Amino acid sequence: MKKSEIHSAVILTAGIGKRLRPLTNHIHKALLPVSNQLALQLIIDKLKTTGIENFYFNTFHLADQVEEFLEKQSDFNKTIIREKALRNTGGGVANFRYILHYETFLLHNCDVYSEEDLSKLIKCHFENNNIATLMVVDYPGINSVRIENDEIRDFRSNEGNCTYSGVAVFSPKIWKYFPYEEVFSIVPVFEKTIESGERIGAYLSNAYWNDFGTPERYQNLQDHLSINKPKSLLKQP
Repeated sequence: MKKSEIHSAVILTAGIGKRLRPLTNHIHKALLPVSNQLALQLIIDKLKTTGIENFYFNTFHLADQVEEFLEKQSDFNKTIIREKALRNTGGGVANFRYILHYETFLLHNCDVYSEEDLSKLIKCHFENNNIATLMVVDYPGINSVRIENDEIRDFRSNEGNCTYSGVAVFSPKIWKYFPYEEVFSIVPVFEKTIESGERIGAYLSNAYWNDFGTPERYQNLQDHLSINKPKSLLKQP
């Protein structure tokens, strides 16, 4: 396991997987098989290689399935919060506002597969003294994030040159920009942070990445992994 300045990660696992239907009618998207593993297991294993020891999960849709899977895991610390109503991405992170109030942590969506070495993302975050560092990818079909000098300037730009990958690092100072609401997206939090003069850094990943939120992209991921062994299963120094 690598040494890291970050020991905690929030994995968002509450979404209903609407775009993945009918695959997610009876199976949570985090528990879909990916190269003979479950998607969530691959993420957990990958984060452990960066030194993550404490995992935080929110649940809602098919919560029993996710919680049953997590309860069987005994080799890491875990905290699970079941939402009474779906809180969206920002509200999902805010579940852990008081637990992680003084701690830098990593955020990872449960429907994202990446072959990036996330220790490089963590290193970038601390070297640049960012309040947050978002891993971004160049995905021309949906690029809406505009970056200047490795800093994010706009999330809804017609001249966007990158896409937020669903993986990020947050310093505890970010909490001051989170509203005290139940349901809200993470993007307005980022926008408020930038408007206040804070630096949100961009770490551009050129490694394979897939947000498998649709049946087509899920199939693309399976096709990719049929000829490429998942990086998270490889031993790392």
